Amino acid sequence: MPFDAMPQDDAERTVRLLELCRVIEGVADDAFDLRDWNQNGVCRTVACAVGWAMKDEWFRQQGLGRDGKSPSFGADKGWKAVRAFFGVDREEALYMFHAGKYERATRDAVVARIREVAARR
Repeated sequence: MPFDAMPQDDAERTVRLLELCRVIEGVADDAFDLRDWNQNGVCRTVACAVGWAMKDEWFRQQGLGRDGKSPSFGADKGWKAVRAFFGVDREEALYMFHAGKYERATRDAVVARIREVAARR
C-alpha cells in the first residue's frame, strides 16, 4: 500500500487502530490530553491520541504526518486527515478522538473506544 493511501479494507483499518492503541498505552497518563493535537512544554510534550501517533515511526512510515501541530495525510489536514488515515467516518472519528464526546477523556477510556470501533470491522 502506498504510504499515503487510505486503508482499502477492514483488516488494514483495524491494524491502524490497534497500532494506535499500542502507542497510547505507552504514554504516561500526565502526557495524554485529548484536547490538543500537540503541546510542547519546557520539559515535556503532551498530546492527544493522534498527536502521539504523529510522533511514532510506524505511523510516519504509513504516511501520517504533521502540518504544524495538526495531522496530515496525503493532501488532507486536520480532522479530514484523521478520517482518511484511519478509514473512519466523521462520527467514528469524533467518538474516538474528540474530548467533548467523553465525560472524562482518560487514556484508558480512549483506548477502550478505539478497540470498540476496531472490533466493529
